[in-house]
Amino acid sequence: MKAKLIFLVVLLFSITVVMAAPQAKVTFTVPTVVVYDVPLGVNVNLDTHGAQFIDYDITVTTDTQKAFFNSHSGGAFTNDPSLTGIKDGGFSYRYYTNTDGTMLVGVGSTLFTLTGVKFTPATDSTTKFILNSGKVTPPTGETFVVTSEASSGVQPQISICGDGVVGYEDINRNGVKDADEKEEVCDEGANQGKGGCAEDCTYIKLGYIGNNCGFGSYSCTVTALSARDFFIQKITALLNGNCYPNSVHPQRMYCDDTGTGRTSSADGVTINVNQQVYVIAQMATALNDLFKGIVQ
Repeated sequence: MKAKLIFLVVLLFSITVVMAAPQAKVTFTVPTVVVYDVPLGVNVNLDTHGAQFIDYDITVTTDTQKAFFNSHSGGAFTNDPSLTGIKDGGFSYRYYTNTDGTMLVGVGSTLFTLTGVKFTPATDSTTKFILNSGKVTPPTGETFVVTSEASSGVQPQISICGDGVVGYEDINRNGVKDADEKEEVCDEGANQGKGGCAEDCTYIKLGYIGNNCGFGSYSCTVTALSARDFFIQKITALLNGNCYPNSVHPQRMYCDDTGTGRTSSADGVTINVNQQVYVIAQMATALNDLFKGIVQ
């Protein structure tokens, strides 16, 4: 009797294993801050629970149909350009791959990234990115049972300096980047105004350099130049007759009131006595700043 019971248990377990289809779960990662009319990236993640897969067909949309899709980056396999791209008037995005012999295991990390996604001011409610349809294929030819988990809720906001997104000066507060509205040069979020990014996000202070501060960046940082690099940049501009760092910077150096370098010359070679005195004085100041920076 005991032997029969063991046999039945083993048989039941074997049937369960055979019948159980492989599982795949799609999830999404979105920024914590989203700004109207500024592109963002949405990571599409895949977890196959240790099972291999050879291709996929995934379409993403939102529960409010308020986000406009644009393109993608990354991807585990070669996509089919005839089937991959924006769908439903831009309200969804499909990524379709062709089997190329590669086999991977999804571990919950990014499968591909939807880039250039934008929200317009018509979005007046919290939006979640969701899976519209999904197919993942293992090497055996059967298909995974695909489940998904919606992203955290996204509530777009007006672009403001200090939100951590390099956006724009939304002067009329309408959530649209109008032609006459300038882009921010930097935005360090909670650190805004405490470092090298100007209090109004319109310029980077002298002696600093921006890292990943292009329009739409969610990870802009502004770091101080070394005393040596700062010195070299200033002296190079001074000796070449240029403004530092340029003629329109609010803190520009070595410029006259017209935005022309004070040590520039008509023939590009010779400078007058007054300019020579100016160069010597400015070099002395720059050297003094260099030594102070090294000591600090």
